[in-house]
Amino acid sequence: FVGANLKEAKLKKCHISGGDLKGATMVGCNLLGSDLSGSNLTSADLSRANVGGTDFSRADMTGATIVGTDFADAKLVGTKHPAG
Repeated sequence: FVGANLKEAKLKKCHISGGDLKGATMVGCNLLGSDLSGSNLTSADLSRANVGGTDFSRADMTGATIVGTDFADAKLVGTKHPAG
């Protein structure tokens, strides 16, 4: 999935644990209840993505764009955040 265009994709309850989504375009993507734990999301664009209940534990989000994304119910334990 490196550099994949997943704009507006419906990936609800998807299991991508440990996946490599480096530089992926995920603008407006529906990831509701998905498992992205341990995934590489460096430089990915998650703007306006639906991430309610998504597990980002231990994911690397360094340099990711998250404008308009609400992480209120997401699991973020051990996540490397966009700002480092």
